[in-house]
Amino acid sequence: MPVGIDTELFKPVVEVDRVKNSILFLGRISPSKRPDILVDSLKILKEKNINFTASIYGNPPAGSEKYYESLKDKVVGCGLADEIKFHSGIPNHETTTVYSRHEIFVNLSPSGMYDKTIFEAMACGCLSISSNKNLDGMIDGSLLFEEGDADSLSDKLQALLTAAEGDKDKLRRESVELVDSKHSLSMLAQSVRDAVESIA
Repeated sequence: MPVGIDTELFKPVVEVDRVKNSILFLGRISPSKRPDILVDSLKILKEKNINFTASIYGNPPAGSEKYYESLKDKVVGCGLADEIKFHSGIPNHETTTVYSRHEIFVNLSPSGMYDKTIFEAMACGCLSISSNKNLDGMIDGSLLFEEGDADSLSDKLQALLTAAEGDKDKLRRESVELVDSKHSLSMLAQSVRDAVESIA
């Protein structure tokens, strides 16, 4: 079933410059979203002298405040305070600008149902890296890493960060086309209509 992305809203914002070697996490700051694994992977990249900047957008839900503070402490403890910046959560309709400003979006949610942010980022031309096994065979293998594995994630990030611009542009076009052709609101509406007609 299509996810149902509003491709009239979620598309590259042409007025926004995409920052080279920029990485984005956007979502609730809670253990289930696993941003700590991203921090571990970025520490590995820094130790390899790979250049990057990273933005973490989101607020902790009730009960996860201590986790949020521990995540910020982890960033400092890993020597990543200059590379990783924290930002408060923003309304969904404002995320298009954030997606369009970053090269890579990282989603660390467990496999299962699709996380809509994966496809929203894709639609905005931001390369979505995920460990969601449901995406295997749907997106390029270079955008999939082993669930819960910081080393696997760092390897995939390093490959993308050091890839030729033409290769990254090709992946972006494929991502946008995937959302347009299989996961747009119009595709979802058509699937619902087909399902209703098959029952009638």
